[in-house]
Amino acid sequence: MLESQHYKEAVMNNTNNGREHCHPPGRNLFINFSVIHRFAKMHVKSEMKKMGIENCFPPYLIIIFHEPGISQEKLSEITHIDKGFVAKSVRYLAGHELLVKKPDPYDKRCCNLFLTEKGKALIPRLMDMEKSFEKKVTSGMTADEIACLRELTDKAAANFISAKGCSCCACGNNGKSKAGNSSPEV
Repeated sequence: MLESQHYKEAVMNNTNNGREHCHPPGRNLFINFSVIHRFAKMHVKSEMKKMGIENCFPPYLIIIFHEPGISQEKLSEITHIDKGFVAKSVRYLAGHELLVKKPDPYDKRCCNLFLTEKGKALIPRLMDMEKSFEKKVTSGMTADEIACLRELTDKAAANFISAKGCSCCACGNNGKSKAGNSSPEV
């Protein structure tokens, strides 16, 4: 068990049964990102439940708010989330009357997404949720450290996007492939 005296001694001595840790505690990026991801999911789930919504990826609503009429495909590209997962989420949000799908006047194969009044009413709460998450993550950090964190996490995300390949012009990957196949568990 992690809290055992043996583990504490190993951490204090930076050893594990006489072997040095590959990654000293507190320096393992994989574990740190896993912890942040888990707490982010818990934070989002808890806050969304208070709003009466579950199984939703909040950035969709925020993106649609900022880009009314965006297509599902573009939403998939921006978030780097598989088109099927985006379609399922859009159906959920439309079913809860948070957004509407309207045929694209220039391309009948596509639909444009717009927030309903009910969806727009959630935006301030979603923005507050985002701010409260950032406040928790950056607690105790200076403004310079927060700026550095933003820059480094942007680079880390870009590294994953670049390694996978995508069609989003914003990531500078020059259309190597279509949007990713990741499905967030939010």
